[in-house]
Formats: sequence, structure tokens, C-alpha cells
Amino acid sequence: MRTKTKKAKEEKFEDGPPAANPKIPSEILESFLEDKIKLREMTNVKDVKCEFLWDRDGLQRYRINIWQEEYTDGQYCSRFYIGYSWFVHYCTRTKEITDKTIQPKQEI
Repeated sequence: MRTKTKKAKEEKFEDGPPAANPKIPSEILESFLEDKIKLREMTNVKDVKCEFLWDRDGLQRYRINIWQEEYTDGQYCSRFYIGYSWFVHYCTRTKEITDKTIQPKQEI
């Protein structure tokens, strides 16, 4: 009996393989968040997640989520939710963050 052999799929990257775990430098991220929401003044922020999505031509794409905690009278435990969220591009050459979040349409 004859069996088929599977060829291993070979991934091709135009810009080379992606970095292992790229991150936006903390001082640049903090500056961006201060401009947007005055993060240092907020008391209910529980976590800041900056997740790498993909990289193309030196532009890294990230999703930044700000997790907040809210206490409500009459509830057993607090509520955790994403209070703010951004889709951003980080240019590794210029060290700048560009906000690419789609703004919701204003209802008339």
C-alpha cells in the first residue's frame, strides 16, 4: 500500500520573519496615554494591555486596551470592563505612535 507524504508548508516573509515579541517602549506609550486620557489622574484603571498584532514595512500594529474597575451599590463584586481602546501604528524608525482608531459616526 502506498501512502502520501505531506510536504511541510514553508512560510515566506517579504520583510523577514516577524520579531519574537515586539513592544512599544514604555515612555512612548505613557506619553500617548497621557495625551489621550490623562492616565495618571485616573484612579480606577486596573490594567493597560498593549498587544502586538502584526508588522509590515517597519510599521507595527497594536491594540491598546485600558481595563477599568467600577463599584456599584447593591452588587456583590466590582465590574471590570474595557474603558478605552485604540488601534495604533508604531513606526520603529521615527518612534512615533499614530492613532488609527475608527471613530463612531455621530447620530443626527
